Amino acid sequence: MEQVLGLSERHRCSSTGLTGWLRSIAIELGGRPAARLCRRLRLVAGRTRLLRLLVAPEVPARAPRVGVDEFAFR
Repeated sequence: MEQVLGLSERHRCSSTGLTGWLRSIAIELGGRPAARLCRRLRLVAGRTRLLRLLVAPEVPARAPRVGVDEFAFR
């Protein structure tokens, strides 16, 4: 299959626009409720596919250090 910039991605069966729609639905509703909505909208997407579209936010390379300002034995 030929790749068209902005329309399709390598090794994908759906367009980037559809993937964006499915990702938005998955973010808002989660797994099973999102799958039910997709069935009502006549979109082919199961709960596992929707959950796979979610990506975790990036963690900064240097995490903030947490320290204790005061120390006491009591």
